[in-house]
Amino acid sequence: MKGRPYHSGLKNSGIVVPDLVFRSGTTILPNGIALVHDISTGTLPEAFSECDAIYSEMPWRAGYDEFNNRAGMNNAIPFNEFINKVNAVIAQLEIPIFLVWSKTLKNRVAPDAYIQPVTLHKQPAVIFAWNVDGFDLPFEWPDYVQAICKKYNCIGDWCCGYGSTAYYAHQEKKRTVASDVNRNCINYLADESQGWK
Repeated sequence: MKGRPYHSGLKNSGIVVPDLVFRSGTTILPNGIALVHDISTGTLPEAFSECDAIYSEMPWRAGYDEFNNRAGMNNAIPFNEFINKVNAVIAQLEIPIFLVWSKTLKNRVAPDAYIQPVTLHKQPAVIFAWNVDGFDLPFEWPDYVQAICKKYNCIGDWCCGYGSTAYYAHQEKKRTVASDVNRNCINYLADESQGWK
């Protein structure tokens, strides 16, 4: 299914997400959990301890402020500080981490395994990978998301947007822990996941 909705900070996805009353701190998905969490705190919730890999499509500089505005984050940290906080989380983990991000950040993050060029919704991007040994990924989205979901048992996604990682993990009968700073993304994921087959 290549037509999954994408939560972009650069253009309108056409999806209207109602401002629902947030269900609770944690929402149960058919294959895991979803919760509101801000990765820019430099921490991960305990729920991520079950993950044996992380995959996330990170905000680009150009869309960072828009993402925060949508989430009601009027006091969000600057983008450069956000990168530093993500780097702090990466340094704490020993599991494989795959972050799709702008190639312009290659001097700001230093993967120990590789930087692989890919496309993200037909746009050039790179996957920065840590704690990975000998695992080549396909070039096109969502093929590389599906490959990661096939290889690992529980995939964490700390910028889950509308939940593509959770969806592809579900398709592979794998667990997921999904979080996003925007509670409406978590609401959307919780509602949409009820119809997954």
